[in-house]
Amino acid sequence: MRRTPPQVSPFATTVMLIFAIALVVSMIVVLRRGQDLRSTASTAADRAISSPLLPIAHWKTYIGSVWSMGYPEDWQLIPSKDGLSFIDPFTNISYLTISEVASTLAEVATYYQDNGSTKSEFLFAGYPANKFTLPSGEQDYFVAYKDRIIKIITQYPDDQKVGIMLVTFQFLN
Repeated sequence: MRRTPPQVSPFATTVMLIFAIALVVSMIVVLRRGQDLRSTASTAADRAISSPLLPIAHWKTYIGSVWSMGYPEDWQLIPSKDGLSFIDPFTNISYLTISEVASTLAEVATYYQDNGSTKSEFLFAGYPANKFTLPSGEQDYFVAYKDRIIKIITQYPDDQKVGIMLVTFQFLN
């Protein structure tokens, strides 16, 4: 003799459907969060580059012939043979120096890798770039912009202001 399955009430069906949807949404959230944690940036500079929130209300903007960038209003810009340095006047420390180099990204990569640095490739301000982390912790960025290579050096990659400066960097043309 054949048994017929018991009838399930519409209320029970609705509750099970809501539970199933909540379970699927929870799984998606957990999987995405795990993915986000695996891709978490390692330095303040990297975190700022990927962050949409920038506390720069009272910052100044440097505008050069090729690029522009925000920087703290009390910092000084000092040109030198090494490039343009952004200096905190209270500590007299250069937190960031930007210049142009007469090398290709491939030449730069060979030099840095031969000297024990680790390399990461990514887009910086929309252009191909290499980041080299030196054994000392210094981070040097090289960005291929049109026919130029822009070099950005920081010994303070974990500094929040440096990270914000890097994310405000943009090319003008």
